[in-house]
Amino acid sequence: MFTFLRILFSRPPISWEDLAMVRIETEAALEAALAQSVREPILLFKHSTACPVSHRAFEEVKRLSGGAFLGVPPIFVILAIENRPLSLAVAEILQIQHQSPQMILVDRGAACWHGSHGGITAKAVSEAVSGHVRQVQGA
Repeated sequence: MFTFLRILFSRPPISWEDLAMVRIETEAALEAALAQSVREPILLFKHSTACPVSHRAFEEVKRLSGGAFLGVPPIFVILAIENRPLSLAVAEILQIQHQSPQMILVDRGAACWHGSHGGITAKAVSEAVSGHVRQVQGA
């Protein structure tokens, strides 16, 4: 029984070289990503490698990074379990509730949209980005 569950819930390791995403593993990398958001919007995805819901959300994020959607800003990823202090720091810095999985659109150093769990779909994120860009351009 345990072997069946282990096989069912085991996932192959993530091959970061094949993805158009940047993994954040240090405070300096987080600071650099937030500094980049001053020049252009970024997406920050907090991913739990042990959660099936987060795995599904990660598949949606991979669709975003694969070029199927136009205008997707740079995507940064924090592994929430492996880098819990960084994951919690994001919530504190951006003044939003900590969740995992969680996708955050950051512009000018501030969270301007965030979604979690089933709300993280390629379509929803793409629409949030497009809506934010239209709002900024219209201002």
